[in-house]
Amino acid sequence: MEHYRQILEEAQKEFQIFQQQEPLPIPELVKALRTSERWMKTLNTAVQTHGFDRAVDECHFFKHVKPQLEQAYIFYYERLRMERHPEGRDTDAHRHELITYYETYFQENFEFYLYYVQGLVIFDEQYFLRGKESSRLYQGTTYYSQSPEFSTNRDGCVAILLAYERLLLWLRETSGHSPTSSSRATSALTWTATKVDLVELIYALHTAGVFNRGAADLKQIVAVFEQSFQIKLGDVYRSFLEIRSRKMDATKFLSSLKHLLQRRMYEADE
Repeated sequence: MEHYRQILEEAQKEFQIFQQQEPLPIPELVKALRTSERWMKTLNTAVQTHGFDRAVDECHFFKHVKPQLEQAYIFYYERLRMERHPEGRDTDAHRHELITYYETYFQENFEFYLYYVQGLVIFDEQYFLRGKESSRLYQGTTYYSQSPEFSTNRDGCVAILLAYERLLLWLRETSGHSPTSSSRATSALTWTATKVDLVELIYALHTAGVFNRGAADLKQIVAVFEQSFQIKLGDVYRSFLEIRSRKMDATKFLSSLKHLLQRRMYEADE
């Protein structure tokens, strides 16, 4: 396994150069994509040459090593596709379309995403050993070669999830549209419940379509709430995933609001 870790470490050092050069023009994006492709080929050759001594090593490789390189390939592939799109990535409509596409993938593979981020291992031999029957739970996009000698049921899904997570963060950080720039007015109110509670409320309002007849982008709504309540919510999509993973009452903040309002109306009638 040490040989594979060294390849990953060397590749990551090379990718740091591209990260330090952001924003990347198209020629540099092509170079980054070709670099990631080269490292994937190096990794593939190493697997065919050295193989694995134990099943646990094979599972670790396809769960944690290969996806780290493949996610870089997907990340730069998608970035290049955005830049070559007729509308680019700078229109609100196209940006919203991309964000929705990536978020939908998370929703469709949410159960597996939780399995991965929670560090579970019970199904690792089914998911990350080569030669296992395909799992019906995963229907995903194929970005890189899925040859039986260099792929398993789920290593590609891990790579896509990691890449889409990066892309969502990148799209939000590089947004040219900032609702807060049009108004610098601050509110005397500050949010004193938890940030997760506010994210739960924002998602409920966005889902209900109460802003701009349902046309408001989630990022716009988040920005307005952050401005109004002088708070930074960070990665709201990750917070939403945590909300969805709750064992009991996923919408506990909204449930609490409903209960408190009903009690207030009841007391007002007495």
